[in-house]
Amino acid sequence: MGAGLRVDAKRNRERVLVAARAVFARRGLEAGVDEIAREAGVGVGTLYRRFPTKDDLILAIVADGMGVLLEEIDAAARLKDPWEGVETAMLALAESMAADRGFVDAVREHLLTLPPFLSLRERLLGAWEPLVARGRAAGVLRDDVEPLDLLLLARGVVRMSPDRDDVDPRLWRRYMAVVLDGLRVRGAGELPVGPPRAVRRAPPPEVDSAP
Repeated sequence: MGAGLRVDAKRNRERVLVAARAVFARRGLEAGVDEIAREAGVGVGTLYRRFPTKDDLILAIVADGMGVLLEEIDAAARLKDPWEGVETAMLALAESMAADRGFVDAVREHLLTLPPFLSLRERLLGAWEPLVARGRAAGVLRDDVEPLDLLLLARGVVRMSPDRDDVDPRLWRRYMAVVLDGLRVRGAGELPVGPPRAVRRAPPPEVDSAP
């Protein structure tokens, strides 16, 4: 494949993913691939060659976003100050959720049935472990906080902020400041219950189509 064709293929892929993110956010999983191809300005055949199924398309969107987020969390883990690392990573996590809120809300339940997504989520939780361990060791992060706590707190903060035109889209940062203050060791009381456990949902059973 020539350089020009490679550039075109990459450009088409990006256009498809941007269009799919927007269409899924508007229409949910009911959106058809023909609608996505039309919005992207590419042929349906081009879309199918790159993404044979709708799940492939959804997972590609998530994987691209997760790749950027993992780089940001890794950079936060290398910051000299342990608390600054936790704070920076939490803000990056919430920022990514806020940016893709419509898409994530539309496909989240379906994503939880896809094993590749569960693997991506495990990678995300694993990326948090050094930050959590370093924060605990430095005495700046509560000893009873787990990586999954941080993931759920970030999601809750974003979902707490109304997604409306008359609401400042940065409102989630106000609530995140309160959450971060509660995560610090100073003045923290004992949590009333233990950490949440990751919920793993099995894929739906295959349906026998034989008559």
